[in-house]
Amino acid sequence: MGEQLPLYLAKNNGDPSAIAEFSTGDTIPSGNMASSISATDVFALTGTFTELNSTSINVSSNVGLQCSSTSSIHTSANVGIDGDLMPIPAPLIWLRMEADGATHVSERDFGFNVAVIGVSSVPNYFNWDDSSTNNRLYVSADGVYKVTANCSVISDTTIEVSLNLKINSIIVHYATQMVHTLTDPHRVSLTYVGVILKNQPIQLTRTADGSAAIALKKFSTLLIERVG
Repeated sequence: MGEQLPLYLAKNNGDPSAIAEFSTGDTIPSGNMASSISATDVFALTGTFTELNSTSINVSSNVGLQCSSTSSIHTSANVGIDGDLMPIPAPLIWLRMEADGATHVSERDFGFNVAVIGVSSVPNYFNWDDSSTNNRLYVSADGVYKVTANCSVISDTTIEVSLNLKINSIIVHYATQMVHTLTDPHRVSLTYVGVILKNQPIQLTRTADGSAAIALKKFSTLLIERVG
């Protein structure tokens, strides 16, 4: 294939007058930029451009945005590039318990009856619901998510404890740890990657083998990241 050059149609008083080649420093004003790019459109830019302005660019799920290794994408604080498959920037939320949980023999959720602080990369993408005895997190879009839990656990006896990750009230992953009363608290952690759908509650719970009373300690954390 021969050399490919980016071209534009020059106008004189609104009438086409010539076909010219883009050069370094050229800009594309928002009035000449389509507000959306559909799956059937081909939009290619090569070379170096100082500005690419548009009110919004909507990219459908089967359209990719590709940059060479020397390219970069800059966005302002309220500008993002969104797609059905993976938003940019990638949404994540980090949650931390600000106090020790109460010891109890029953299954209890992460953050039950204690203050939980959180930091999110995308405003309003996640919803932390602690309005009932079941603390739950919701995502606002279907996708592939990575869930990482790092918790400290104490027990009133030496017992095996389990950290359980539930999606839509079903355990999808868990981790176990033998907790010794003389040496606790013990760290229990897990990592899970899988598809999570919008409006499916995400819960992290702890249980014990038998009737031992256990609790999650202050500064136990939960991290949820969208990865696909």
